[in-house]
Amino acid sequence: MRAIVAQVGIVAVGALAHAAPAAAQAAHETARPYNIQAGPATDTIPEFARQAGINILVSADILDGVATNALAGALTTSEAVTRLLACTDLAGRVGASGTVVILKRAPSEPDSSDAATACGAAPALPELPPVLVVGTRAAQQSGIERKKNAATAMDSIVTEDVGSLPDRNIGEAISRMAGIALDRGDFGEGVNVAVRGNGPELTRVELDGQAVQSAGGSDMNGGGDGRAVEFRQLSADLIKSVDVVKGSTADMVEGSLGGSIIIKTRTGLDFKKPYASLRLGATQHSLNRQWQPDANVILSDKYLDGRLGLLLNASSTTLLNEGHSAQAAGNGNQGYFRLYDFDNSPDKTFSFQPGTVNKADLAASTPLLQSPLSGGGFFNSGTPLDIVTRSAAARTKEDCATAFPALGAAQLNAISPAARLAAQTQRGNELATCLNQWNDYTPSAPRYLVKREIDRRKNLDLRADFKVSDELTVYAKASYNKRHNDINVLAYSLGNLAIVNGVPNTVPGSVVVDAAHHLTQYTFQGGAARTDQLHDIGLTTAKYLQLGGSFKRGGLSADFFVGDAGSDFRRGAKRLSFTDYYGPATARLLSNGLWGNNFPETDPIKEQSFERYAKLFPNGASAAILPGPYNTQAVPAYTAEQQQAVTSSPNVTWEPQIRESGERTAKLDMAYAMPESVPFFKRIKSGFNLRDTGSKSWTINNGGYILRDPVGVYGQPGYVAPLVLPSPTLRSTLYGCQDTPGSLAPGGNKCQYGLIMKDNTRQAFDSLAVMTMPQFMDLLRQTMILKATPTSFFHGAKDSPQGLMDNWTQIDVE
Repeated sequence: MRAIVAQVGIVAVGALAHAAPAAAQAAHETARPYNIQAGPATDTIPEFARQAGINILVSADILDGVATNALAGALTTSEAVTRLLACTDLAGRVGASGTVVILKRAPSEPDSSDAATACGAAPALPELPPVLVVGTRAAQQSGIERKKNAATAMDSIVTEDVGSLPDRNIGEAISRMAGIALDRGDFGEGVNVAVRGNGPELTRVELDGQAVQSAGGSDMNGGGDGRAVEFRQLSADLIKSVDVVKGSTADMVEGSLGGSIIIKTRTGLDFKKPYASLRLGATQHSLNRQWQPDANVILSDKYLDGRLGLLLNASSTTLLNEGHSAQAAGNGNQGYFRLYDFDNSPDKTFSFQPGTVNKADLAASTPLLQSPLSGGGFFNSGTPLDIVTRSAAARTKEDCATAFPALGAAQLNAISPAARLAAQTQRGNELATCLNQWNDYTPSAPRYLVKREIDRRKNLDLRADFKVSDELTVYAKASYNKRHNDINVLAYSLGNLAIVNGVPNTVPGSVVVDAAHHLTQYTFQGGAARTDQLHDIGLTTAKYLQLGGSFKRGGLSADFFVGDAGSDFRRGAKRLSFTDYYGPATARLLSNGLWGNNFPETDPIKEQSFERYAKLFPNGASAAILPGPYNTQAVPAYTAEQQQAVTSSPNVTWEPQIRESGERTAKLDMAYAMPESVPFFKRIKSGFNLRDTGSKSWTINNGGYILRDPVGVYGQPGYVAPLVLPSPTLRSTLYGCQDTPGSLAPGGNKCQYGLIMKDNTRQAFDSLAVMTMPQFMDLLRQTMILKATPTSFFHGAKDSPQGLMDNWTQIDVE
């Protein structure tokens, strides 16, 4: 590598960033082999520093136009310097520290070397004092200079060599900058960034002037805002520089409220010689221990006397990611909740703090419910500030009952009859809010997850640059990115505490609560283990085409291009779950903060039984359904006695998404450097930017799309039916059905077996799959055949939690 330091007109070039004086002195007294061709000093001096392993101090301007001699064979540093600079107007001297200083030779000072005796003898240069040069890579120095010269707050990364970006992911590389927060997603790889606390949807990302297109959202899975960019789709091999602009300037493109990330790639004229690079690698995940390939090839060469430069970059990467996790909640965004007062402690678990309420917000002082009075006016419930203040003042549960008494008969009679129930419910909620201060912290549905991803990425970049003249250079470039994601999310939960009619489903005396009001152990009844699988396949493509160039004449410079960029995202997600009604379970807090389980009767993990999944429940009463604008069939009401018995009713769903985004751009930036005779003004800039952006999406909408509302009253003359585009979601509710004496009796709701399409034009793809009990059992046997992981839960992970399950039976959703 080269290390360059710029100091007030002095440039130090060397191969060592830090050179110890003693080591340098020993090195220059030892002969070492050299192989340097004669050529321009601007090339040979850095090459000499690299081969010699030393630092060199030289003024950059004295090297221009100087040609040095060839070096071959084993020489000491002093001998090499003398031969290299023979018959030139430069003279070099090796200091005590080993640093070489090159100065311009005075006209009266001829060269005294044996290699050029005709040049005469030069007086000995004075012995220089020891000089310690601390070198910095040219790329780092360039980044520092860009930051110093920027018109607003900016950080930069500049790569000196092809493929030398410190990370394979651009997001991870810029995450080291101040004010950048990186989201690493499910598998530890950088996904998107936030600049100065602003989300990725407020950050504009440009690739050679064009907006990066990411129709799949900020996580390449349809999530996030459509304006956000997913960095894993961008190949980092040709990156030349990355600028993170944290402010705004007049020449910036709008859409960068949080910041702008400007990425520049290499051109076909950047390479001085024909260039070919092949990178072969492989990655292995610590959980699945499987190797996956990673390859990249870069080819570049110049033609037509160096005026035409061609560049090709192609890469292919496959990642087999896997992640295991155990949660103390039903989802990753939820923690412990306060469900019930198990310890009956007189002390509060927590106390409301009225001072934290934002009193400037009008909602804080607005009643949560206004119930109309029969005689006019309203009966107002408490405001959020009032409820919090009165709850905080309560010292006992009796104080809560006093602060929020039940509505009396006189109050209820004054309220309009239609609003009485809501008013009573609101007062009950206010009392529950106060009493919640004594409830103990309870885990909210612990669950276990295995996530697997097969991520295949392919990138192709082509570029041609043509130097029309010394003033004008034009280029054409095209890029194609493709990413195929195959994701499986496997979840398993064992059920949890529940409150039924105000009473928890725990075994009396089984609940253990610590001094901080946290449950540490409990036994709950009616445990229902739920196994769930989501299989998601997403395909994302992005295409970029750009034609442009640059012009420079004197103080005038111009950069221009036209471009077309587009991205297409297609996704299909299948999901199915089943429930095992196994009975009681004892949950206990483990030393690592997670939860383990014991089973007094049946272990659902080790003792699988399809009969438990097929447990029958009496169907409840159902109301009548009348024909309307979106459904045409009338369904009578049934009492509970007229209903059949059914199993649990899981939904098998297929949710498709199609998203497209694009941007067409025409841009011209011009600058004119003012002559020194003009005071104050240094440069004048102008330009224009024309952009045509658009996006289309066909996404999940369970209510469908109503293109035209109905006109008139259904069933009456003149009625015009609505025009509806059904929801793209395909959902089929599966269940086993068994008739009862009531369902078989006249007027009963007898089991109707088979596939029954839903009578709703907004959900025309939905259906019921009603099976006999043998058919439902056969479905379970054919689908419950997989294991969540081929090894074991947290297999091979360092410091894996103890006391957790090893595996569980999983669904084959295909």
